[in-house]
Amino acid sequence: MVKKQASCLQGSAVQKVIHAFREVLHDEGIRYELLSDNTTLACTFSDGPYKAFQFIFQFDTDGKSVRMNVCTDIGIEEAKLPDCFAFCNTVNKDYRWIKLNVNAENELILTADAIIDCHTAGNVCKKLLSLSTLILDDILKNREASDSESHASLLLQSFTQRLERENILFSIDSQKNIIRIRRIGKHFGTLTFTFLFDAKGDSVTVTVFSIQKFASDLLPEAYAFCNKMNNKYRWIKLYIDKDNELTCACDAIIDGNNAGEICLILLRALVQLVDSICRESQESFH
Repeated sequence: MVKKQASCLQGSAVQKVIHAFREVLHDEGIRYELLSDNTTLACTFSDGPYKAFQFIFQFDTDGKSVRMNVCTDIGIEEAKLPDCFAFCNTVNKDYRWIKLNVNAENELILTADAIIDCHTAGNVCKKLLSLSTLILDDILKNREASDSESHASLLLQSFTQRLERENILFSIDSQKNIIRIRRIGKHFGTLTFTFLFDAKGDSVTVTVFSIQKFASDLLPEAYAFCNKMNNKYRWIKLYIDKDNELTCACDAIIDGNNAGEICLILLRALVQLVDSICRESQESFH
């Protein structure tokens, strides 16, 4: 405390508050640079999720206030501006001190203003820095979720277009990245083939539920049947789920360019495989 009080006795007003903040940054191990106007500090993190951002603290020449700006360099597409405005509104409602908005270049900007003096500048600026990183966490999570949604949407679109060209009926749950297709086989009634697309946009899981239900006393034989089928057939795996029902599943690596074609191949192959499995099940259990 004596050291900080002494710093208030020397230098101009802005030099005093900058000195107070520099001491805090030094203690926290945060890198900074005093810019050429001698009233602005640029802070950066050497690693972690914030290393791509600059935290700019611009001090008024009278040393009585500071403005923090964080340019995220996250550009917002025109079509996504309404959702982004809503996200900014949520952040501005939930957080004190900090303001989030979209600038004229459609980039997300964090700003905050605070009253300071040479005694409070260090802790006040540290609080602004800490709050801004919390909001950046939300922004990055929101951006990751948006990107994942976009990736999965491309896969859904690719497959639905292919299904429409083949005149195959389907239902879609875009919120869960799922497409469901009902098929009828020679040895099974109506079954639903469920395509679940990974949020990262690089894979799909196809599952056929409720192929056959087994009584509890038949579970040992059902497990043995699954083992036999898993030895016999490639690409798929069979198992008994928690409801004692025979389930078939497979996974495939895909992307936006080949999702439609690969998923259609999987659908046709799985219909044939499940039909063969049902025939063998009927021979084994009836």
